[in-house]
Amino acid sequence: MKQEHLETLVRRMSELQECDPLTLNDFGRVLQGVGLVYDRVVDLTDPTDVFGDVLKFHRKMGIAYKGKPRLLPPDLQKFRSEFKKEELEEYLLAVDERDGPKQIDACIDLMVVLTGTLQMMGVDGREAWRRVQASNMTKRKAERPEESKRGYIGDVIKPEGWVAPIHDDLMEDPK
Repeated sequence: MKQEHLETLVRRMSELQECDPLTLNDFGRVLQGVGLVYDRVVDLTDPTDVFGDVLKFHRKMGIAYKGKPRLLPPDLQKFRSEFKKEELEEYLLAVDERDGPKQIDACIDLMVVLTGTLQMMGVDGREAWRRVQASNMTKRKAERPEESKRGYIGDVIKPEGWVAPIHDDLMEDPK
């Protein structure tokens, strides 16, 4: 882990926990001891706002939806669906080509198109995200391939009694 990243992480953790700063050496040993030493530090406090960014982009392009939550009109739904397929195909091509930078770009493009579709539906994407995230956090990792419907031990699965997020109230007429 780079020294500057470690210093930033120590400072932010101290700020978040309102405690005395840990020494870099003590903190480094803790990270190493639990196997959390990486080349990069992921900043979980980053204020990046995908939903806000996409809304700004839609406003700039003159395509922002300002009405009540809705299902998209059939022509717009067809366009958005084809757009999503196109971006997914770009990702799959980048996977076949083993091109990491193209995979990154395609993943972000998919996020933008999917987030933009929610914006065009007039849905509160942040609230929908919170609900899905809360529900996802109750899932668990498969311990055996047979637990996964995809047959993969690294899969995340729904535990017994899992409850899916409910989004009906995010639209006036959900059907």
